[in-house]
Amino acid sequence: MINLGADFLDQPGVFVPGPDIIAILYQLNTLIIPTLAPVLLWAWQSRDAPMIRNLFHTLMVDPTE
Repeated sequence: MINLGADFLDQPGVFVPGPDIIAILYQLNTLIIPTLAPVLLWAWQSRDAPMIRNLFHTLMVDPTE
């Protein structure tokens, strides 16, 4: 983006998102998704495990009961 600049963003007949969108998508795809994907996959696969169910039950119970 730094070297190409206006040549990249001003292509006629081609939709090119703005530099802010490109930067956000870059950060999402290189920083956030690789970090969260394994955690979310583990959570999805463990959703029926007794340990996870007990953990959520303990966290959701009202302490005044």
